[in-house]
Amino acid sequence: MPAERIDMGNLYRILRSLERDGLVDSTWDDDAPGPAKRVYVITQSGRRVLAQWVEAFTKIERQIEQFTKRYEDKGVNMHHGRRRFHRRGVGHRWYEPERVLERLEEYQRDLEQELADVADLIKRLKESEPQTA
Repeated sequence: MPAERIDMGNLYRILRSLERDGLVDSTWDDDAPGPAKRVYVITQSGRRVLAQWVEAFTKIERQIEQFTKRYEDKGVNMHHGRRRFHRRGVGHRWYEPERVLERLEEYQRDLEQELADVADLIKRLKESEPQTA
């Protein structure tokens, strides 16, 4: 698969925006042969923001893993190498990709109902707590 071409104009607009925000610094490199080239380096502030993004993506990755584990525990597994899902305990039925979306939506509704039940329980517990003055 050939590599995608980078839109250099867009890249430099983004780099200039990052520089205005203090996330990168740039200098001109006149020492290299040919025309001077702008060299960008990440700043301490940029490193902090990058670390925050990595942390956010790590949390999202964990949430996806938890979702997948719950989905698998519920009895639906992705069969590696095929774009089908297998449900344990139902005579080894394979779901075609069209059916996968239905299964995911069904699981989403189940999870939303579980969350609503938990929210209702929390509300009832709060209502039954003695009021402190």
